[in-house]
Amino acid sequence: MFQLIDNARAGAFTTLDAKAQKIEGGTTTPDPAKPDPAAAGFASGDIDVMIGYCSGTERRRKATPDLEAIAVPDEYAAGPEYGMAIMSVDKPAAVALALAILSPEGQATLQRHGFAPVGLQAKP
Repeated sequence: MFQLIDNARAGAFTTLDAKAQKIEGGTTTPDPAKPDPAAAGFASGDIDVMIGYCSGTERRRKATPDLEAIAVPDEYAAGPEYGMAIMSVDKPAAVALALAILSPEGQATLQRHGFAPVGLQAKP
């Protein structure tokens, strides 16, 4: 996302990356004493803004009740994009799972959990 912003405003990546605190994800190891690093960061005043996956929004709201979640503008949305592959069509359970995920019901379930569906129109 910072790279996309940098494309619109040269030098933005360096500034944003230097200011960003990597409190979870990547190589950051969670602290068992702090079940939700973002909630702890908000509570302590160490952070004012958090960028995270939409699928974690409800968990974040439970940990930080006054949280306001907003979508990243489309021009800066960076994914992630997930893929799915079936290694062998000779495995009926694998085929059934893939078809269940791609079914309207499976896509609706993914959408309810913050994932963009591939077979349904995304709700704004």
